[in-house]
This record gives sequence, C-alpha cells and structure tokens, in this order.
Amino acid sequence: MSVSREELIKAVERLPEDKLKLLERYVKVLENQVQVGPKNQILENPAKRLRGLHKDIWRGVDVEQYVRQERDSWDS
Repeated sequence: MSVSREELIKAVERLPEDKLKLLERYVKVLENQVQVGPKNQILENPAKRLRGLHKDIWRGVDVEQYVRQERDSWDS
C-alpha cells in the first residue's frame, strides 16, 4: 500500500502531542545517523559491512574445492 506525501502529513498532524514529540525525537536520531555515520551508513551496502567477518574460519580452506563440492552436492 502506497501513501502519498499529503496523506502522510495529514496523519502526522492528527497525532497526539506525546506521539508527535516521540516522532520528532526519532527523526532527529535518524538525521544524526546520516550526518555522523561512516559514509552515510544507512545508504551504504549492508553486505560491505560483513566483509572480513569470521575470515579466520576459512583459513587453510581451498575455496575452489569447497565450492565444487557444494555444487556437486546439489545434484545428489
């Protein structure tokens, strides 16, 4: 379901005061993350953040052989 900008504005304007304050604080947090985050981490490819994670478990493993074995297992 798609909501137009106008519908969103009207919905926000109808919020009770406490919910509006909470929403304003949340928006400020998001703005700070975009401004302070490394290379705008919200926009960055999340897969890049996984680079090098647990690389030690692959030490000593022949990657070509591992991939070949995995592919061969698909046909079994």
